[in-house]
Amino acid sequence: MANPSYNVETMKSQNFAAMMLCSWSVNIIIFNRIFKEVKPLVESKNNAQEQLQIKQKDLAIVKEKVRVLNEKVAALRRQLEEAETQKAAVEADAAACEAKLSAAIKLVNGLSGENKRWKETVKTLKKETLSIIGDCLLASAFVSYIGAFNIKFR
Repeated sequence: MANPSYNVETMKSQNFAAMMLCSWSVNIIIFNRIFKEVKPLVESKNNAQEQLQIKQKDLAIVKEKVRVLNEKVAALRRQLEEAETQKAAVEADAAACEAKLSAAIKLVNGLSGENKRWKETVKTLKKETLSIIGDCLLASAFVSYIGAFNIKFR
């Protein structure tokens, strides 16, 4: 398109009213050309803003869901920590019980030899109870022989 100011300048020398009418016509043409370029951009901007509002609402919904899920995750982590603490306590208790059991097994195994010896001692004592009266008589005779008298008096 030719320079619009050139057309207006040539009209200025001819007639002032014609110059203004020409200036108006040129400006309307320029406005129309610019409007044709800007209108799709404005419509695109409006559509983008509408999409932005829709997406922001969707984003708010998603953020709320994420917040709820984060709360659930935090609660589950607390439960996990409590369960791990309980597990550690139970494992420590089991280890203590295992140590006690091991000590008890050692004691029982150590005392099993004593059990055999005690059984033999009980058998021996039962046999010796049969001769206890004679042993007592023999001991009393010995005591009375040794008794209060020395060798000259015996």
